[in-house]
Order: sequence, then C-alpha cells, then structure tokens
Amino acid sequence: MNDQRDPAPDSEAVAVDIALGALVDGSRAAVTAWRYDHASRAFVTTSVNQAALDLLGVPSIEAFVAIGGMRGAVATEDWDSWRRELGERNVATVRTRVRRPDGGTRWIQVHSWWLPASLVGWATIQDVTHEVELAARLAEHRETYRRLFNHASAGMFRVDTSSRVLDLNQAAARILGYQDVEHFVASVSDIGDVWLNAEQRDAVYAEVMRSGRASGSVQFQTASGEVRSGRIELSLDRERGVVEGVLVDIEESVRHRAELEELECRYRSMFENSVAGMVGLRISDGRLIAANPVAVQLLGYDSAEQMRQDRSGPEAVSNRIRRTIASLIQTHQDETVTTEVMRDGAGRRLVIQVNLRVMPELDAAYAVVVDVTREHELRSESEGLLEGVRLRTSERRRLAQQALQIAETERRRIASDLHDGPTQQLTAAIMFLETYREAAAAGEGIAQRHRLEEGRRYLREALDEMRSVSTALLPIELADRSLPEALAGLAERLAQAHRIAVHAQVLGRPSQLGDAVETALFRVAQEAATNACKHAGAGSVAVTLDYRTSEEVRLLVRDNGRGFEPARATVETEDVLGGVHLGMTGMSERLQIVGGHLDVESTPGVGTVIRATVPCPPTAAGPLRAIGAAL
Repeated sequence: MNDQRDPAPDSEAVAVDIALGALVDGSRAAVTAWRYDHASRAFVTTSVNQAALDLLGVPSIEAFVAIGGMRGAVATEDWDSWRRELGERNVATVRTRVRRPDGGTRWIQVHSWWLPASLVGWATIQDVTHEVELAARLAEHRETYRRLFNHASAGMFRVDTSSRVLDLNQAAARILGYQDVEHFVASVSDIGDVWLNAEQRDAVYAEVMRSGRASGSVQFQTASGEVRSGRIELSLDRERGVVEGVLVDIEESVRHRAELEELECRYRSMFENSVAGMVGLRISDGRLIAANPVAVQLLGYDSAEQMRQDRSGPEAVSNRIRRTIASLIQTHQDETVTTEVMRDGAGRRLVIQVNLRVMPELDAAYAVVVDVTREHELRSESEGLLEGVRLRTSERRRLAQQALQIAETERRRIASDLHDGPTQQLTAAIMFLETYREAAAAGEGIAQRHRLEEGRRYLREALDEMRSVSTALLPIELADRSLPEALAGLAERLAQAHRIAVHAQVLGRPSQLGDAVETALFRVAQEAATNACKHAGAGSVAVTLDYRTSEEVRLLVRDNGRGFEPARATVETEDVLGGVHLGMTGMSERLQIVGGHLDVESTPGVGTVIRATVPCPPTAAGPLRAIGAAL
C-alpha cells in the first residue's frame, strides 16, 4: 500500500481528516491516521503526531510520507497480514519490526481501526522492543533449562500437586529401571506409585505442601521389581502448582563415588610418580593448582608450595612457564611448544618442552614439562658436525682441483722448459757438429776444433738443464738427506751462484714430518730464497726451520732486499727457479694441501719475511713422497 497525500479531497473527507488530525495531535500516545483515496486507489497519510515520528525515527510528516508511511516502516510479511485482517474485521493488531532511517530497528505493536463508511482509519503505535527482547531471553533460558534438565546426571522430574507426572528426564527413567522416558510415561502416571512406603511418601508430600520444600530417604521399586534406596528432594512452585524433584540412587552414588576415588587415587599416583614434570594451573587466574616432584626439581624449587608462591622474580621459572601456558590457553587449543628458561639457583640454561592440555569446562590447564636441553645440545652439535663435514668436503674438493691445476701447470712448465732449454741447446750442438763435419771435409783444422768446443759446451749446458728439470720434479736433496740438510745445501748453492750471504739454521730438535710436508716446506724455501736472490736485490738471506713447538713447524725466509707490497702479490708471478713457476699463490696452495698456511710481511725498501706454518703430523707417512714430488 503506497501512502501519498490526496491533492483534491471533498468537503466531507476534509471534515473527517480535521477531526482525526485533532485527535492525533492531541494524543500523548504515538498515533497516525489515513484515508482511502478513490482517485489514486491508495491509502494516504493524513496526520501523524510527534510521538509516532520519534518512535519511528522520522524527523517530519513529509519525511514519513517520503518513506511510504507505515507501508515503508513495517516489514512486508507483517504488512500483508495486518492489511488483510483490517479489511476483514475493521480492527487489527500486529507486532512487527520497523526499519528506522538511521539504520536501527525497533519492535512495535500497532492497534488499528477502520471506518468503512468514511474510508478513514487510525492506529496507535507502541514500542515493545524491551518486551520482545525479554521474551527472547526467556525462551533462551527455557531452552537452556530444558537442555540441562534432559542431560542432567541426577534424576529430575516435575509433577502436579496430586503427584501426577508432568515431565522427567532420562536419568530419572534410568534410575527407576526404564529404558527411556517414553517407556516410563507409558507405564507410570503417578510418581508416588514407585514408593514402597506410603506413609513416608505422604509425610514428604505433606511437608512440601506446608513449607514449600522437603527431602528425605526413600525406597523405591524399579521396573524389574528390584528394591533400591535413594534420596529425594522436592520443591513446590505454588504459583504454577508444580512440584519439582531430584531423585538420587544412593547405591549408585556410592558406587560412582568409590570409582571416582579409585580413579583419583590412580591419577594421583601417576601424577606424583611420573618421569615427566607435570604442572596444573587454573585458567581463570593462572594460579598453580599442582606440580609433581619432577616438575618441582626440574624447575629448581624445593617444594610445590615454594613454586606456587614464586610470582615476582624476573627469572622465575614458574612465571615463565605460566606465561607460556597462558599464551596457549588463550587459543583454547592443545599445543606443544619449546621455550628457553633460566633455572633458579643453578644458573644454567634449560630448554623446556611444554605439552599443553586445555580443559575450559573445568577451568584448568595441565602441562607436561620435559627437559630437552640435552637433546637440544646434541641436535646443535650434530648440526655443527654436519656443517663441518660439508665445509671439509668442500675444502677437499677445492684442494683437489688446485692439485690438478698445479699438476697441469707443472706439465706445461716441463714441456716449455724442455723446448726452451735442452731442445734448443741440443739443436745448436747438432748444427755445430754438422759444421764441424763439413769443415773437416774441407781441411779447416783450426775452425774444426773451435766448432767442436762449441758443440761440447752446448751439450754440457743441455745436460745441466736436464738435471735442473729433474731436480724441479723431485728434490734430489730430499732423496737421501733430511729437510735441515737439504735446506743447508740449498743455502750453499744459492750463495755460490749469486755471490751473496745465504744462511740456513735449525731451531729445536728436528722430527720426521712426512714426505709431503717436507717437500712442501722445501719448495716454499726454494721459491722464496731464490726470488730473494734473483729479484729482490738482497745482500743477505736467512732460512730458519723452527721445531720448538710440538703442534706445528715453522719455516721463515728473511731477506733485506727492496721489498714489495703484499696486497699486490696475490697474483702468481713468473719467477723462475729451476723451471718452477710459482708465486705467492703457488706457495700458499702447496701449504694448504698439507694443512698449513703462508704469511707474508714486506716493507718496500726494508725487506721481506715469508713465514710458512704446517701442523706436525702424528706419524710420518712414507708413501706421501710420491704426492709431494708430484706437486
């Protein structure tokens, strides 16, 4: 029904509208009036007072008409039934929920009257929101009561004042020996019929009628004829004429209590003797309920009472465990977490695992507290060992690649040395011998002797070069001499060859280092001392071998040459000593293969100190000579 104003009312309708308008405006109740317009075939609002506008949340009659009047405020399903009833009876009452323009809703009750002769109507509007909400809460409470009544563990029943059964729950039917409520209702109509002592029954009923409450012991007969003892409590609702009762089977209660005590004893024994720490807390305030001896000892206390009272210290374990459990309790879920805490008194870190069981219905949370510190440490150690193995594997792979590169470099060096040295010298010797043969055929005696001497010189140089290459491949000095003796021979040869002071000395008692280690140290000494003699412009070179520690052996090569900047010496240089092309990188890699390392100190204009350090092997390994020679 669309509400709108009639643009052209007749005189009789105007008179009626004026009368209704006065009635509406003068009423203290919320009132609205309307009439039927033949032209538009619709009901139009003629008046609405301020009380109605306030109730409906509309600022003015114009705004009320704009939303469609009552048609726009009332829910569609209620409007149709209200309009139909009003048309049939000329009087209608409807309770509906209206939508306010501000977005809120209210429950209203509309009492309407219709005058067919005048085609006008009016209605009073009453706010029943509070009443509807109370009714909803009452219905909810009734449903809660019904649910509790039906599922209560005690037998509950309702009878009238003549003890006729009105209602009872499943527990009461079971106590009385019936399969369910329906079987009981079909068999028993009067609750007093199950009592064996009529005088006792009458006395209890008389008491409840007199004082409104009564209780006492009762003997009753079950559906199977068994006689049982129980206790009954009755309460009278005089206004409704209903007696509500609770029936408890004493024997069953005693049995249940005994079973409960046994279970509690078993649980207490398990709790106290558990190998894991167990802690119980109340959810509502976080207070400690119980803690077994393992938990007390694990968390560093002397007793559960001391643990219960410790609530302030920043390092208090119980507080930390409480906070951990409290954060889990908020989710109301069973969880397992691991946390790190400080044990009171002992001062060591504990890694605690908390397995939480939350029971909101009991306002309790129980936690199993386990010390997993050792497992945590072992896991960390295992991860460290695995990482070490991965690093060592990676280092071995890198060193193996470097060894292959060094071997390849050595092969190239040998090929280059043979081509540039002995091959060229042998070729020159052959040429001189060919010239000697031709000169001999021509009778040139003096020239023949000169060319023969030149050929012999080239052959001697080629032989010396071949010996140098052989020495570079395998230090002949270490073949039948110790490392200190080989270093002394190296110093002597370099002093004679370069006319400078080269000295070798040994500190401490020499020991067997193994072929690979001794070869690496000799090569580093050979490379460093040769570079100092040939390229550093040194006046003296000192080679020192230090055995004075049992953990490592040190080799120092010191010169007073021109020096250099170590930062610029990371790239391999082309220094030549007996055909070995090695710079700082090559010496460092040799030492890394045998577990050592190289340190270089140099100052331009002052000199250089090269320090090689290798660990002492537990035993000498003779087969490593082949590896050392190959490097």
